[in-house]
Amino acid sequence: MNRLNFVSEGTRQFFRGRFRTFASIVILTSSLLLVGVFATLMIVINKSVENIDDFNKIVVYMKLDTQLEQVNAAKKQIEGLKNVKSVRFISKADALSAEKVKFGEDYAYIFDSYDDSTNPLPDSFEIEYEDINGVDALVYNLERLDADGDGKDDGIVDKVKNRYDIAKNINNFKNVISIGGTWLMTLLIALSVFVISNTIRLTYHSRELEVTVMRYIGATKGYITMPFMFEGALIGLVSGLIGYGVQYYIYCGPITNLANKLEGYIILPPFEEINPLYLAIYFGAGLVLGIFGSAIAIRRFMKA
Repeated sequence: MNRLNFVSEGTRQFFRGRFRTFASIVILTSSLLLVGVFATLMIVINKSVENIDDFNKIVVYMKLDTQLEQVNAAKKQIEGLKNVKSVRFISKADALSAEKVKFGEDYAYIFDSYDDSTNPLPDSFEIEYEDINGVDALVYNLERLDADGDGKDDGIVDKVKNRYDIAKNINNFKNVISIGGTWLMTLLIALSVFVISNTIRLTYHSRELEVTVMRYIGATKGYITMPFMFEGALIGLVSGLIGYGVQYYIYCGPITNLANKLEGYIILPPFEEINPLYLAIYFGAGLVLGIFGSAIAIRRFMKA
């Protein structure tokens, strides 16, 4: 017997099934696309969040009449607070210089009239926090800094600015996407395996007499089941190829155009950077699911 006979036989079964094969490919491709889109969405969200400079930062603006020793004492107290990852002091002089750079040389003259005594900008602290869940408590303590250590609010803080609301909304959105996407992916993947399994099972029933004869003349179980396994693998690979092509078009077309229009808000990594992930999803997972669905359908022949 030709050891590679399963390739031609499995390919023949693949094309003979027509509607059953088409249904399996459509459902499996849809499942793989959902996984690919979900992975892309999570990558884009994480990349975009990383690009927001003050996303996980809090800025504490001191009052204009705050003395230098009070500022130094406040810095030490801030560094000792829970959930503080780093603290950067920005003096009023540095803040004024930053504003000059921001406005550019054409408008630098606006700030020429300001000096150390007339500088309208306050000293400030830029604080990076570790855990979003502890931001409320951190902001509460920052608004009530006790620079002299007497246990009372010294009133040296003018205001506390943070992007906690945006951080919380994005975090909640990520959680909803993760939970909803995981359940939907699980459902579609299970449906894909079920449809592939039924496709292979129906193929077997159409060849049941032929299989019985092969078993009668001494064909091994491996020889009998390999064409069915190959058919499932072929369904998985074709589904992966179609899904990969659609993903490539969507990513390099509509998604890239949208990211270009929303430059600065949506950060889209180059396709080449996440291409290995797409290859694993569409071809790796597609092949595994196709073979797994076939194995379920013909498990009776795989028993010793």
